[in-house]
Amino acid sequence: MSTSAQLWDARALIGWMTRDAARGLLRASAACGSDGGVVDRLRAAHEAVDARPPWLPTPADAAVDRIPAQLAPYVEELMAHPGAAAIAAEGWTVRLVDLRRVVALQPLIFLAAADARTAATDPDDLEAIARVSLPLPAPVEVPVRFDQDRRAWILSSPNPNLRVTQSFGGEVEPGVIGFGFAVEIPPSMMQVVAFRDRLLLRDGYHRAYGFLQRGIATVPIFFRRVATFEEIAFASEALDRRAFLGDRPPLLADYLADDVSVALTVARQAKTVTIQAVEAFATMG
Repeated sequence: MSTSAQLWDARALIGWMTRDAARGLLRASAACGSDGGVVDRLRAAHEAVDARPPWLPTPADAAVDRIPAQLAPYVEELMAHPGAAAIAAEGWTVRLVDLRRVVALQPLIFLAAADARTAATDPDDLEAIARVSLPLPAPVEVPVRFDQDRRAWILSSPNPNLRVTQSFGGEVEPGVIGFGFAVEIPPSMMQVVAFRDRLLLRDGYHRAYGFLQRGIATVPIFFRRVATFEEIAFASEALDRRAFLGDRPPLLADYLADDVSVALTVARQAKTVTIQAVEAFATMG
């Protein structure tokens, strides 16, 4: 597997990023013009965070609620699929969460991904929101090409969930044996964990931004309480733990706040899977 990069519009939580990381990101995107502009913008963002009063944690019970009866048929339909059932088997339950009270771990989000996922969502239709936040498995088209010279299948997607999930081998016709791999993009479910005194978003950052941008705060998600940070198993790049576990953590709504976050253009990596057949001689013995 490998990656390739394209330029995407994004927003970054520079108020909580380390100064070196934020400075490199701002300079690479030319979001603030000169080096002096970068330093000033970064200083202002950190000062805005420092000026906030210490955050008062919201008990999980105040921000997380049981789903209403109207949503039960969809949740039953969702749980009929192996992927969702496997998540539930790990201790996750479907709940309603107020995204405005959820802490962010991820330093940046990509705007096109947020718009694509949430643009058509009706704010007054809870099931329609659930079909975005907790989607049913659906056929996914993955761009694929065959490189004749390398004798390789090459699959690429901006979705980081693209992965090899199975291998297989066996007779495909008399005298011919086939070997290969199965590749899929499993549906991403929005997941919130209760850890210590706060709620953290584990998966679903682009949808969270898209929902909040459209005034949608209450969203069905998978919810679970965890005792250790390792149980969160956060798969993406994260802010320093002191940022989101401190007394002035970034909330999801801060991606929209111009005093602590910034719009910029950055390279987004595409996930690539290469399946190649190679013939070679080797000394036997």
